[in-house]
Amino acid sequence: RGGKFGNTNLTGHWTLAFFGFTYCPDVCPTALNEIAAVYKQLGSMPGEGMAPEFIFFTVDPFRDTPEELGKYVGHFNTGFVGVTGKPEVISKLVADLGLYYAYTDPDDDHVLDGVLQRPAMDYYGVIHSSRLLFISPQAELVAVMSPPFKFDNVMEFLNTLRKHYGD
Repeated sequence: RGGKFGNTNLTGHWTLAFFGFTYCPDVCPTALNEIAAVYKQLGSMPGEGMAPEFIFFTVDPFRDTPEELGKYVGHFNTGFVGVTGKPEVISKLVADLGLYYAYTDPDDDHVLDGVLQRPAMDYYGVIHSSRLLFISPQAELVAVMSPPFKFDNVMEFLNTLRKHYGD
């Protein structure tokens, strides 16, 4: 939405987060459809009532502008938030969370060197971790879930975490 984003955006409420990119042909749209279905069954928008906030962090800041991210996540749920940043900040955050991403040549899936500069080719692929992160109201990563992200699984996991952390 054009504003700054930091740890303070994660405090005071539960947050679900996913790392991906808007040009993703399969993993990201599938995950976001599943997560959007969770929010539809919750009957509320992210950040309202018991619904955690949902953040989609891009791993492709070269193509994923704030405007592109807003359109992309808004397609799944208008309450979802997209976040981009400088390549070096994204790279550090992904590494600190124990996740992974790399740029690839889509013709042969060859991994390209580095993620701090845009690949030389016009079209490139991105391989990335596909995990749903659960972030506590204290802005701490407390759990990670592998797909599929079905309503019953996500809600059971979230409710268990809320009980454990007293929220």
